[in-house]
Amino acid sequence: MRCLLLLLLTFVAFMAHVPESHAKLARDAATCEQPSGLKERGRQIDACKRVIQAQGMSTRALAIAIYNRGGAIASSGDNARAITDFSEAIRLDPLFAQAFNGRGVSYRNQGQDSLAIADFEEALRLNPQFAEAFGNRGNVRMAQGSTALAIKDYDEGIRINPRSAAMFNNRGNAYRVSGDNSRALVDFDKAISLDQKFAAAFNNRGLTYRAMNQIDRAIEDYDEAVRLNPKLVAARNNRGAAYVAKGDKKRGVSDYDKALNVNPRSAEAPNGRCWARALSGLELEKALADCDASLSIRPDNPATLDSRGLVHLRRAEWQFALADYDSALRINEHMTSALYGRGVARFHLGELGEGRADMAAAAARDAKIVKQFDAYRLSP
Repeated sequence: MRCLLLLLLTFVAFMAHVPESHAKLARDAATCEQPSGLKERGRQIDACKRVIQAQGMSTRALAIAIYNRGGAIASSGDNARAITDFSEAIRLDPLFAQAFNGRGVSYRNQGQDSLAIADFEEALRLNPQFAEAFGNRGNVRMAQGSTALAIKDYDEGIRINPRSAAMFNNRGNAYRVSGDNSRALVDFDKAISLDQKFAAAFNNRGLTYRAMNQIDRAIEDYDEAVRLNPKLVAARNNRGAAYVAKGDKKRGVSDYDKALNVNPRSAEAPNGRCWARALSGLELEKALADCDASLSIRPDNPATLDSRGLVHLRRAEWQFALADYDSALRINEHMTSALYGRGVARFHLGELGEGRADMAAAAARDAKIVKQFDAYRLSP
């Protein structure tokens, strides 16, 4: 199940920095400084380029134009090129806090968290009231598992900008991850009240209701997220998982199918479809193909290895099941379902003592796991 965190990057106005002798650049300057949708992004980048190439621009105006082009390029997903622009803007204006923040966002998108943190902290040194930099540093801390520190950053961001729906959404995710679902709901409600078209916040509130076992309310939120943004793959995947949890595997698989139509590179959708088919015990060849497809995209995902392990158990392929559960547990030693599944596989391979030990250890962690495997009709 996927939550959605929003990285925060703003474009900077620089019309006042365009000299009167370059009034003909006013339209390009206006286009360069405005955030654009996917279809208009190329036009924005081209406008910034013309401003950058103009003669007689002040150093500050040039730095802003390069920064804005970097933001547009980053929005298109080319973080390496964006970093080049942000770095050049910083070279021209070492006090340009937004450029440090923008480069930090691109570093984060590339998984270079230490560089991202350094840039966000420099942005905050230059501007201690920079709400977006607090929020972005919070996002990195969330990714690093430092949830309490992330919440402190979001608190500061909200203190500075209490109208930021994205900030409330991100703090809500931090509360949800830490198990404080009541506070998470308050934050998601606030985010939605600030922006009633905030599809990601509906998705994330749905995850919170799902964690509270309020599956119907979760589905209502996923429905709204999909209505607002039909291309929001996370919401379709999460709704598919909710339907499967309700026992409606047909509708769950349908959601996963639609998610793959939107994004064929989604690792979550084929894993969800694999899991739904594994639970039903039907179409196991398709289930295996789905898990294989998911693992080709994310080979280190313990959830998918756990799903494929169940498929192999269903097919009485004990050695393959054992290998998958072993791999899942090497990545996440706390995965109870993989531990119990490994015990089942070992038992059938004649490793009776080891198998019983795995199953007993899993049951000690979560007594419900025995009933789950009984329902699958796989307990020895």
